[in-house]
Amino acid sequence: DLAIQVARLSELVAGQEAQLSEKVVQAHRDGAGGGVGQALEQLEHERRAMGEFRKKVDTQLHDVLRKQREATSELSREVQAQLDDLRRRQEAHDAAAGGREALDDVARACDA
Repeated sequence: DLAIQVARLSELVAGQEAQLSEKVVQAHRDGAGGGVGQALEQLEHERRAMGEFRKKVDTQLHDVLRKQREATSELSREVQAQLDDLRRRQEAHDAAAGGREALDDVARACDA
């Protein structure tokens, strides 16, 4: 959900970063004109900014995934603890039922 959205955003930013890099290369090929130097600097600045943003998004994605794994592990531990508790209760119930049956057998034997 959120992790998928963050991953898509990261891919989008990486694509935009690649497009900016291509624009820088193309501007270099076209040669230096009056405003080309400034345009190159602006494109390079934007490319670096995109790269930094992508790194932040990637870091956030890893944090989200880590937190999701931790939450899943915690939930799994809680469910396992509840299952163990239910199993112990069932065993105690079964033992009590067995004890009642034994008492009933003794009572029937005494009545006979």
